[in-house]
Amino acid sequence: WQQRVPPSFAAIAAIAMLFRKGCVRQTGRRLASSFSLGARKRSWSMGVRENEFDRPWFGTAEELQQSKLLTPGAKLTAMPYAYYKQPGMPLDACDVSYSIESARKFSFFESHEDWWEYINECERAGKQQLFNEVLESSSPRCLYFDLDGPPCYKGNHSFIVELLQKFVRSFFLGDKLGWQEFDPQPVVLQSHQKEKYSCHVMFPQIQFDDYRHQKNYMSWILRSLGKVVVDVEGGQERLLRRLVDRAPYRSFQLLRGPFACKLKNKEVVRSSKFEPEEYFDNDVLTCFAGYVQKAYALPIPSMEEILESNQELLEMDRDEEDVPSKDNPALFDDQFQQRHHSDFLDLAGLTELEQYEVLLQYLGDGRADDWCSWWHICGITCSMLRSFNHCDEAKKRIWDAHCRWSSRSFKFDEIENWQRITEADQAPHLPTLRSLKKLVEHDHPLMKVRDKLWPFHMSK
Repeated sequence: WQQRVPPSFAAIAAIAMLFRKGCVRQTGRRLASSFSLGARKRSWSMGVRENEFDRPWFGTAEELQQSKLLTPGAKLTAMPYAYYKQPGMPLDACDVSYSIESARKFSFFESHEDWWEYINECERAGKQQLFNEVLESSSPRCLYFDLDGPPCYKGNHSFIVELLQKFVRSFFLGDKLGWQEFDPQPVVLQSHQKEKYSCHVMFPQIQFDDYRHQKNYMSWILRSLGKVVVDVEGGQERLLRRLVDRAPYRSFQLLRGPFACKLKNKEVVRSSKFEPEEYFDNDVLTCFAGYVQKAYALPIPSMEEILESNQELLEMDRDEEDVPSKDNPALFDDQFQQRHHSDFLDLAGLTELEQYEVLLQYLGDGRADDWCSWWHICGITCSMLRSFNHCDEAKKRIWDAHCRWSSRSFKFDEIENWQRITEADQAPHLPTLRSLKKLVEHDHPLMKVRDKLWPFHMSK
């Protein structure tokens, strides 16, 4: 039969037959079945090139630095690429299972000016690029925020940016220091994706010497976001805490640059391009978070001076210490509570895996959209996968249950979830099933949860 039809048609027919037999599995199911601590898997590239965008690329930043190509003042950049990953050589056709994975490669520009000139060349040529800024621990940087939310927030974009600007001014005691009325001035990069609201907001006038300097302030800034309450129809909302992503503040941080797009499932998402709205002082380079000009800097107080002038921060910190849990207090916010459940949840007699599946279903509305909750649940899922590493069927059930829960969020990305779980696997301690039970008890204060069998005593 195959000799009578073109080879390409025969190949398509063969693949269709594999799908009908269920031999080609979903990405997430294959990922879960291949979960093994410390396992190394052979992979080959689908789109990685060592020379692309007129510059050399390296697999890691360390390889780039060891190449001795970097010149003084050079700016590191990173770019995602997609590749196929193979867990092992198949014994027969039905064992073939590929997944599209993503990774980062690294290169550099001579300066921010050189970088901007190359971006302009790409824009004139209609060529999409995916350049990320690389902020190393020693890199100076300005204050920046990454905002993500449902598309319904797009209509309030100007109000959100203005609210963030006022929050930053208040936090850094701008009135007390005599800042001008319109300072600090934001520089905004916004994408135009239909399915989400997304933008980066930079404040070039608020500058940090390095990661350590930034870290002294960011933990308090992120904690203070909950103080900003906005009146909305039907009640109040902590708008900034809901929209500001707490993740992009690591010692080695990648941050999507101006006019850069996202890569998703090997496709460039053109609508995700970050387009600058305006620049500070007409300086186009101020849309880089790592671009620091001392002439633009505003005087900022030390964190000790801020705490001394704002006792509410200290009071808020004491309140958080009173929470009877070692977990992040943000996990136990009232916004997740649902008081319409007053029934009884009986987990007694269920296995740990069955309890995990049931408890995920009872997590409060909005947790899948909340970064802290998502981060925490990924850790619990990783802990469960560790516990059942010996059983492929159990790992598949764990991964499926996690994806069902996480897919409640408009931000859901299966690959991103797996990457987070893989990162969590490097941690020496992870949250456990008991932590998940605490979250459910918090989210349903009127519901009783029983996880132990009733004691039963027989007379002698």
